[in-house]
Amino acid sequence: MLFRSQLRHAAALALGEMGPSAVKASAKLAEKLNDPDEMVREHAAIALAAIGRGAHEAIPALTKSLGDDDKHVRIAAVHALSSMQDLALPAVPAMIERLKDSDDDVRRSAALALATLGPKARAAMRALGEASNSEKESQVREAVLLALAEMGPDRKSTRLNSSHLVISYAVFCLKKK
Repeated sequence: MLFRSQLRHAAALALGEMGPSAVKASAKLAEKLNDPDEMVREHAAIALAAIGRGAHEAIPALTKSLGDDDKHVRIAAVHALSSMQDLALPAVPAMIERLKDSDDDVRRSAALALATLGPKARAAMRALGEASNSEKESQVREAVLLALAEMGPDRKSTRLNSSHLVISYAVFCLKKK
C-alpha cells in the first residue's frame, strides 16, 4: 500500500512539473483530491495550480478540498483556485470561510487568493473587513489589507474603524506602486 501511495505522490509531482501541458490529466488529479494519503491530495492540488486555468473542471473538487483536515491540502487548494483566476469565482464563498480557519497560513492564503481575484470578489469585502479588525497575526492582517486594497475604493460595506488598521492600510497604500 505504501508503494502505491508513493507512486501516486510521484505522479502528481511529475504532472505538476509539466505545468499547463499536463491539462489532460486534470480530471485524474481532481480525483486524487480524495486520496487517503494527504501528500497525494496536496500534490494533486499543487499540480492543478501549475496547470492553471486549463484545469477549471477541478474547481468543484478544489472547493471541497478547502475543507480538508490537512492544512497543507487546504493551502494548496486555495493556491490552485487562485491560479484559475476569475474562473474560480464560484469558490469565493468557500474562500471566505477559510478566513476563519484555525490555521494562520490557511487564513493568509485565502486572503491572498481573494486579493488576486480583485474587484470580482467584492462579495468577500464584509468578511475581509471583519477579519481586518479581528485578525491577531500580522502577516494575515497584511494579506487581508492587500485583498481589501485590490477590491477597489468602494469599501462602504467593511468596518475599517480601528486606528491600527487605518494606519496599516495607509502605510500599505504608500508602498504600493
